[in-house]
Amino acid sequence: MSKEEDILPEQTLDKEAINPTISCNALARITTPQTIKIEGHVKKKKVIVLIDSGITHNFIHCKIAKELNCFLYPAPKCQVMVASGGTINCSGKCHNIKLSMGQYVLNSSMLSFPMGGADFVLGVQWLQSLFTIAFNFQ
Repeated sequence: MSKEEDILPEQTLDKEAINPTISCNALARITTPQTIKIEGHVKKKKVIVLIDSGITHNFIHCKIAKELNCFLYPAPKCQVMVASGGTINCSGKCHNIKLSMGQYVLNSSMLSFPMGGADFVLGVQWLQSLFTIAFNFQ
């Protein structure tokens, strides 16, 4: 077994299966028919959650991560690809974020990233965990 195989996926960002990608919607406070904006809570703090089927990973705004005193694991080589074609450095990764949305509680790792549109952005990483989902974007 190689040294890389001994490391759990939650422990590193160096070998992400897919490069993290975020939409311009999440960066610029734009909602479209492909996004849903809802209220959530973390540690009794009200937060804005953007669900966007056009992004790959789950993100937490770096400001919110700091306010919630989340430990930020360094990710010096992690860059987030913006849908417009550019890249922005990721601030790091927070583990075990408990995000409540109504009766549903998500316990997940999230990439920390400066965003303008929401406190949290949930993408395909979260949507896949829900198994079969049907969206009607009309």
